[in-house]
Amino acid sequence: MGDVGSAPSKIGKRKITRTLGTTPSPTRLAVKILLAAINAGRTAHGLAPVSLDTRESRCSRRHSKHMALRGQISHDQFPADVCVPHRYAGENVGFDAQPPTSAVLELHRLMMDEGPCAPIDCTGSVYEQHGHYLNLVNPLYTHVGIGIVSRKGATWLTEDFTT
Repeated sequence: MGDVGSAPSKIGKRKITRTLGTTPSPTRLAVKILLAAINAGRTAHGLAPVSLDTRESRCSRRHSKHMALRGQISHDQFPADVCVPHRYAGENVGFDAQPPTSAVLELHRLMMDEGPCAPIDCTGSVYEQHGHYLNLVNPLYTHVGIGIVSRKGATWLTEDFTT
């Protein structure tokens, strides 16, 4: 089973970039599959889909590589690792001991299963219990960078959401 972490932030402006090419490697295929899963979840909640930002994805991939080399998930570079101009940003990270496509779908399921916070108190430790879900269905976010790295039989994931 995978492990996940999330963090919110407010920062500067951003620029739109294009989508991935057409010859998918296993990680590129996993990015496409994960983006489809993210947007299916957003659509199910009455939200607009997010667009894949390839520039941010390169930075997200660097963060996934950083975690893989350290052997632990972290937000130690957030929000500095968000490399596109933006007003708001949120980050989900995780790892799973499966090939990329299976791993990202399992991590996405775990994040969505966190569900929403109770409307009374969604701060601090309560937010941490629901942070991935809240990032995935945040109506402010319009773009996502997805970084996937496979190392030593594990898949490392960084999702950087921006507005």
